[in-house]
Amino acid sequence: MKETAEHTESSKLGTNWRAMLPIGLVLMVLAVCYAAMATKYRAYDTDDPWYQAISYNTWNLNIDTDTFTNCRFPAGMGGSRNFGELASLIQATFLNRVGWYQWNGAILSAFFVLLSFVFWNFFLKNLGWSRVQRALYILSLGLLEPFVSMACKSRYDFFSFFVLSITLWLASRRLNYLAIAISFLAVETQPIGIVVPFAILLFLLFREKARVRLVLFFVLASVIGAGIHIWIHPLAIATMTHADWHNRTNDPITFGFLNSYFLDRKRHLPELIVLLFAAVMYWRRRSTVQNHFAVAISLVVYIVSCILRANVAYMVFFYPFLLLAAWPLLKTTKSMLLVTGLTALYLLPQYGVLLYINRHEGYDRQDIASVSRAISSARTSMHVSDDQVQVYGEYSLWYAHPRNYVSNGPWTHDSVLKADVLLCYDSPIEGYGLIEPLHLYCPDIWKMGTFQQVEQLSVRGHLLHVLTPIQSSAQGAM
Repeated sequence: MKETAEHTESSKLGTNWRAMLPIGLVLMVLAVCYAAMATKYRAYDTDDPWYQAISYNTWNLNIDTDTFTNCRFPAGMGGSRNFGELASLIQATFLNRVGWYQWNGAILSAFFVLLSFVFWNFFLKNLGWSRVQRALYILSLGLLEPFVSMACKSRYDFFSFFVLSITLWLASRRLNYLAIAISFLAVETQPIGIVVPFAILLFLLFREKARVRLVLFFVLASVIGAGIHIWIHPLAIATMTHADWHNRTNDPITFGFLNSYFLDRKRHLPELIVLLFAAVMYWRRRSTVQNHFAVAISLVVYIVSCILRANVAYMVFFYPFLLLAAWPLLKTTKSMLLVTGLTALYLLPQYGVLLYINRHEGYDRQDIASVSRAISSARTSMHVSDDQVQVYGEYSLWYAHPRNYVSNGPWTHDSVLKADVLLCYDSPIEGYGLIEPLHLYCPDIWKMGTFQQVEQLSVRGHLLHVLTPIQSSAQGAM
């Protein structure tokens, strides 16, 4: 009897191990891809220091506005005054322990993206998909650029996507009310998070019969969620009331983020062609397709994004449901394997080229430490303490002095003459097509005041100039 029980337990463990093998291999492949692309996908992306600065200010300095870029909502997050307390808490808790660096922020995002895919695996299992079908779907999804981007950046999208993933799994287990309640955490994270509760509601409306009860609970949860949001963000209503809603890069007429992703970035045109073909096949087989909820959710995500802000980063909420609707059209596992293979052959060479181009780019700890020493030397010569020195400079170097650092962005030009130490390059160091508009560089700064260069150093092959205002230096001597 004992031997039989042991044999049964051993067989069960073996079966469970084999069941998890496909998704386990997929997660390993994606983890390697994300780790390789961290700091290389976008070596000097604005969002990395921007979102980390919001988290740093919120939890280390008790500042809920965006002092880094001086951007005001709704042109950007505007700090954590209106959204982002939970995601910034997670980010700050992790980075306070391991260090505020671009790589560390990317690792945190990648971890949550991979964990989200685990819940997608469970969700698809509850929909009746085989383990191989689930693994191929997640591999195809994870290799798409929106997900590589999310995993390699410090934006708060990682938490909203995680909430979407876990609540879809809960809803698929018919824990309907819990799923709806938790889904509103995404709304606190960022405005586009509003699509998460609606996604859960639509999934449940297509699946359940007690629709009236679900809608009533959804309304109740919305009211309670709004109350909790105001409790966490007491100034949110005043901020939104007085916000300049015309100050947004938004134009629904040009198809919002679909235009930005598929047309402005021509490399994605093959994806658009495949999706258009899938749309035709879906329409022809609509009477036999069961995932109509996925199409409905895709439409809601697109409409909401056009109303709020047509940000290409929102593709991470759009693409999963498009693929979810199209995937069953392939019918056989062999067809799914073929599509996944073609997806990898199409995308991995692009990432390889980008990895090669940026092989010498992206700051490491030594680069940041050398810039930090230069700032320390400059402020010491001016007799300014470390917690008081005002630094203005290249946005990507925020990590060198997170406290009192103002970026060289379009909303901070009036901060140039207020700075004690200035960091600038002679020209943009970003790759072609990634140059941020209206950012100031050394030739621009020299024209705005009287400065002296106290040091210059090479950072990743780029010559960085460390400047101080001559007037402030004279006052320090007095």
